Amino acid sequence: LGPLVSYVQIGARSVQADYIDRHLSQMEHISKHTNCIAGVKNSENGDLALAIRTMHKLEVLNGRDASMLIMRGNVSGPNYTQDPNVGVASSVPYMIDSGHDNCKVDGVKSDTESMRVFEEVLSSGRLQTDKNLVGVTIESHILPGCQNAEVDLELAQSLTDPCVSVESLNLLLSKHRHK
Repeated sequence: LGPLVSYVQIGARSVQADYIDRHLSQMEHISKHTNCIAGVKNSENGDLALAIRTMHKLEVLNGRDASMLIMRGNVSGPNYTQDPNVGVASSVPYMIDSGHDNCKVDGVKSDTESMRVFEEVLSSGRLQTDKNLVGVTIESHILPGCQNAEVDLELAQSLTDPCVSVESLNLLLSKHRHK
């Protein structure tokens, strides 16, 4: 699988103390045997320290630095403006997730807000000035938004999180291509 997989991501629900301790060897196995980077999302409650400890555990088990923190927001709200390296002994590479809890408006995830967060990060200059910030993610699909799996399904639209349409993403990336 190594040549086929370049990046794996450990989700927020997996980054819970009891789950991590029981299943870290499986996550380590995937990361080590695919020789790829593992993105570790902060937990749903926003615990960055737990995600960073998980990163360090993976690095020790793998014998190499091959992980990064994914800032996904939390149940209290967005965290994309936060610097996870403030007050820590050693800095960690991180990526901002413009979706998930970073794109909630009045408690509801919004593809429009995800696009606004993505553009804000690109326009802010943080990617050029923060050496630990390696990028920003945005979820896209052919059709925007998301749908309820209990009704007639629309092909090419997300079943889980609200996504930005590919057309909107192309416009956004074209706008920032030369920055």
